[in-house]
Amino acid sequence: MGSLKFKPFELEIIDRVYEAAWAQILARHPGRELENDTGRQEALRKRLFILADRRPIEFDTLRERALVSMPETLMSDPITNGRFRMRTRRAPARPRRQAGARPAAK
Repeated sequence: MGSLKFKPFELEIIDRVYEAAWAQILARHPGRELENDTGRQEALRKRLFILADRRPIEFDTLRERALVSMPETLMSDPITNGRFRMRTRRAPARPRRQAGARPAAK
């Protein structure tokens, strides 16, 4: 039998963080599409385990990191094949100068 990556007390912390973070997500997004909640919950669980890999595991720190790192688009993006399509944020495009134009004076 293989050994667990996390100790039982760490799994308990992760479970409690999941419950608290999910409750906060529900409160933040009351108008979300309910049929997509299973995928959102799975995405939250995966993110928690990735974040919990950095030791030590502390409730407040893990909850805050999970909530900060969950993209807002997660609540509205369509699900494809049971997975969320994650969008990356791009920097705003710089306005182009016309040929021969001088930069604006400040």
